[in-house]
Amino acid sequence: MDTSFLPFTPNFSATNSAIIDSPLASVFEKLGTPLAHEDVCRLSTLCTAIDLGETDAVELDQEKAFKESSFLRKDAAVESESSTSVAKRLHFLLEETIPVLFGLIKTKVKVRGTFTWVNPPEEAFSSGGPVYSLYESEVVGGLGITIWRLRTMEEVDSGAGDGKKVTKVTENLHGVGPSYLRWLIAKEAITKHKAHVERLPELF
Repeated sequence: MDTSFLPFTPNFSATNSAIIDSPLASVFEKLGTPLAHEDVCRLSTLCTAIDLGETDAVELDQEKAFKESSFLRKDAAVESESSTSVAKRLHFLLEETIPVLFGLIKTKVKVRGTFTWVNPPEEAFSSGGPVYSLYESEVVGGLGITIWRLRTMEEVDSGAGDGKKVTKVTENLHGVGPSYLRWLIAKEAITKHKAHVERLPELF
């Protein structure tokens, strides 16, 4: 995946998927909007507290696709009911507890994040997608750790030979951290991300 559009140069990445036995529209309602955002975050073993903040709107770049955008630090826009050039964005704060020194010590960090989405047209669901949402976060306190996670949801064949459709959820994660912590951050992020995505079906 081309990452040249990101506001940082990633030094770790991961891609993980899960199959959910629910229609695409139902999956998008929970994973493509903030409806179950707190529950989704709490599926991660790193998350020990979450505080959902305000929802605002942010302008879409007409030169870029939503899936190739970053909204974490973008100024809020004025949203009109008829506007199709804005996305909705939820602000939130997380507390994560990260094990270090092989789990002997656990340290707490504060994380500022945004969850951004666009309600797709009905034909996006009838055609099987894909549809998207975007999770972005940064550690508070100057550590320089930033995460960008694109969630892609699309209808796929169940593989059972009966024509049944299920929903495949794929998350592409790209992150950056200070070089002296890169090994630890990358290891935790990649391992925990895989475990987190694999737990998404528990919400259905």
